[in-house]
Amino acid sequence: MCSSDPLFDDELPVDVTPIAGSLHPDPALLELPSTAPLVRTTSTITGAETPTGLLARHRVASDRWACLRVLAGEVRFHWEIGGLHRTLAANDRQVIPPDVTHHIEPAPSSSFEIDFHRWEP
Repeated sequence: MCSSDPLFDDELPVDVTPIAGSLHPDPALLELPSTAPLVRTTSTITGAETPTGLLARHRVASDRWACLRVLAGEVRFHWEIGGLHRTLAANDRQVIPPDVTHHIEPAPSSSFEIDFHRWEP
């Protein structure tokens, strides 16, 4: 199961309320639903060649969960809710629920992949 290391750069607000497709009170502890099978994995993406869509605010589709897996270097992950962010290093993961706005800032020397899982609430 894709889960993450619970280290954040900022203190988490206590009032982050989980709703469908929203954040867990501690987003680093998010796990994929057991009923969300893997449907595809991106090819390896490098920081220097990251698609611009990932650098801008975006969301995972409402019927998908994602898992960002850092293979090398560092990727800064930004939740648009509450301005939370964390720096992921090699072997770190971040689970991303449906419909939650976020963006990334990968270091030029980083590499990562994103897994997409189908989800039917």
